[in-house]
Amino acid sequence: MDLIKRNATRGEPVLVYDPERRKSPLTLQRQLEYFGFELSREIEPIHDFPPELADRARHAIAESLARSEARHPAVKRNRAAIEEVREVYRRSGGETPRLGLPELTAIYEAELGEMTSLDDLRSAQLHLDLDSLVPPDVRARYLALPNNVMVRDREVEIDYDVEERDGRRSGVARLRLPEKLARTLTVDELPALDREVRFMVARGQRGSVRADSLDELQELLQRPWTDEEVERHERARKEHGQKKHDERRHRSARGARPGGRGRSGRKRSR
Repeated sequence: MDLIKRNATRGEPVLVYDPERRKSPLTLQRQLEYFGFELSREIEPIHDFPPELADRARHAIAESLARSEARHPAVKRNRAAIEEVREVYRRSGGETPRLGLPELTAIYEAELGEMTSLDDLRSAQLHLDLDSLVPPDVRARYLALPNNVMVRDREVEIDYDVEERDGRRSGVARLRLPEKLARTLTVDELPALDREVRFMVARGQRGSVRADSLDELQELLQRPWTDEEVERHERARKEHGQKKHDERRHRSARGARPGGRGRSGRKRSR
């Protein structure tokens, strides 16, 4: 073992921000490796950011904040405003700025400024100026779009989304139809909306059926299996086949040992 350790190499140190480690969420981790195998790991808690690690530390913290994982009051306080900006993006068909993980990480990173310690993080307010990203009057205009529409005297929920096809970005409205209604609905009964309509039918544990047109939706509903069920079945079949393959290899390896027993349970003759 001493010989292995002497020939082992140290991997590049990795800065990790793990909010589940309450006392020391920021750590510098180094791995001791031997031909690709990890022998051990050194974990060094970081409280004050060394100058050479400060940028990486602030980025790791900003990404954790953007994922709503960091333990900071701003995560809960900013959640509603962040979701509103994201909903406006979907309703605008991609016309307003997108606030995905990279964009939100960059905003939080700018708010962290020249922060140099975890104490600075705890006292930071981290108020996000989302009004400069999407003005209130613009948000109000898109949020005023209808959330539901009447179809055959039934209230149907609308999900707004952004589609990117052939390099083009466009807004769509997805109708969440009850299955019984979806099976008998006609094109003439569809509501007139300000964008292309897509369709979705939720089927409980069976998953959901999505389609770009009413004809496609009704054709999919006629099938005995949904695409999600087929994918789950195929995944389970492959996992079962791999398990059986591993078991056969294990039995074969045991039977190939010197002095091992054959299938009859008796020792092999020499």
